[in-house]
Amino acid sequence: MDYEMLLKSVMQYETLYNRGLKFEANSMMKNLCYSIESLSSDDRETVLKQLVNDICETETMTFLFERGNGQIPFQLKSVIYNWLYPRCRQNMTPELRWFYQIFKNNPDHCELANNFLDEAYAHTTGDMRIQQLVFERNLNSLDYGLHELPIGILISDEEAQIIFQQCDAIIQNCNIPKILIDRYFKLKHDYLMYKASEN
Repeated sequence: MDYEMLLKSVMQYETLYNRGLKFEANSMMKNLCYSIESLSSDDRETVLKQLVNDICETETMTFLFERGNGQIPFQLKSVIYNWLYPRCRQNMTPELRWFYQIFKNNPDHCELANNFLDEAYAHTTGDMRIQQLVFERNLNSLDYGLHELPIGILISDEEAQIIFQQCDAIIQNCNIPKILIDRYFKLKHDYLMYKASEN
């Protein structure tokens, strides 16, 4: 199996799944994953690296996340995890970022995914996508932490300060869309106003 064959199978999976033929789609995905795992280590490395690149970099396979739960198919997720996790343990990039992008919505791996993104942010310079992902994650954390206002907040002072430091630095170093920057400054303002009202 080469990457073109893998890509063709993934596209057939999408077609079956979108037609409501989920049993057939899942059976096909299971067979595809078995074929991937049966490859030599070099060939498996080649096809998985290209697949993950197309999921995370070119984003030509975003449909794999659009199945209702925000996660890629179970069997494929397992194959990718087994390939990606050892690379993340070696602090490889962009693998740390890829792990976050693929597993951030996975209940079993979301904490690990966030830890890997933190490691990537702390040890990697020049990867604008890492900075964008950290900014977006921080924005979501602030949004959740402040959604009970004016009753109260669900975010610790320490967590808020870390988020503010990271976001302010990212705005200086990275091209973040204005709409996200405006949202960040509004949330920061709301947090500071609430803290001032406590005194």
